[in-house]
Amino acid sequence: CMQCHDSTKKEGQLDISNYDEMISRGVLVPGSSASRMFRRINPLDPNWANLQPMPRTGPMEDAYIRAVQAWIE
Repeated sequence: CMQCHDSTKKEGQLDISNYDEMISRGVLVPGSSASRMFRRINPLDPNWANLQPMPRTGPMEDAYIRAVQAWIE
């Protein structure tokens, strides 16, 4: 994720290295896997295809998706 969404590139105007910014912009809602951040990386989300799925190269490995979900929750 940091390849595109760091403090230098900020693709999509998103710097995921800035936790406070992610929360203030509503990208990340601590404790909620319904957060926009998680929904965009989760191919099991019913709206995944309509959310410009990330990463653009295709779905992440299941283990990584579960790790992100656990971190958010």
